[in-house]
Amino acid sequence: MSVGAAFKSVDEFMAAQAALLEGITIVDRSCPICAHPNLRTPPSKYSLGPWPVKRCVRCHCVYITRMPEQEALVSRYDWSRSSKLEDAWRESSRPVVEGISRRSRWRTKLIRRRSLAERVADLIGSGAIIDVGCGDGVELTKLPPQIEAVGIEISSALAERARERLQHRNSRVIADSALGGLESLDDNSCHGAVLRSYLEHEAEPLRVLQQLGRVLVRDGVALIKVPNFASWNRLVMGRHWCGFRHPDHLNYFTPATLGLLASIAGFESRFAFRDALPTGDNMVATLINRKTPRSVNELLPVAA
Repeated sequence: MSVGAAFKSVDEFMAAQAALLEGITIVDRSCPICAHPNLRTPPSKYSLGPWPVKRCVRCHCVYITRMPEQEALVSRYDWSRSSKLEDAWRESSRPVVEGISRRSRWRTKLIRRRSLAERVADLIGSGAIIDVGCGDGVELTKLPPQIEAVGIEISSALAERARERLQHRNSRVIADSALGGLESLDDNSCHGAVLRSYLEHEAEPLRVLQQLGRVLVRDGVALIKVPNFASWNRLVMGRHWCGFRHPDHLNYFTPATLGLLASIAGFESRFAFRDALPTGDNMVATLINRKTPRSVNELLPVAA
């Protein structure tokens, strides 16, 4: 089936996905926050085909328990084709909702909201800001000139486009995974960070936030935007909620579970009223680097 063609059933969609993932090993994963295996936990109704979605019995994080092997994804996975397949599946499985969504997108252009990068710049004033998963660097172009722009991008092609876009300002772009890029930065070398529509894709979100805590100065600020699993729309739409992307979205956070993840990594988390409305499909967390990491056992009861 060609990319963009309509799917008549979930089996057709799964077959197209399987062709895209051919030769890539599928591996099991434990809870990304507390590492509980949840082997006896039954898959939830939000599972799709070979992608079980479970709610951790210990920390309540919702996550996909099987995923494509990550190193192979970096070198071999066609992310643009995957996105087109997902778009075609959404059009096929919920045509009315997708049609309404397309026709109402003009509303988002009526009022310009400040970008996450601009908001972080307002909070820190000066220093360096990291954009984790910076794409072609467009978000970093919105930073004021006194801010050093640091981009991390897994796609070498996009990283090169970001370098070209940012070449006339104080900037650097690292072509690597989020974890690898952060590990290459010095301790306390940056003052702010943006993680925009990225952490839901990350196989090891705790390790990423731990590395981010090392790289950011004390009281440095990170803004994180992810789908909000606590959204009322998810309750209404069920399996057809727009936040689900199997298996691209590995983690489904609520304000509580994202806050727990942040606490373990040594951050204080805050959610402004308009940043975590239950009527919205996404949320934005403000993380302040207190450099006070805590163990899972401090924050959660011991697993049975």
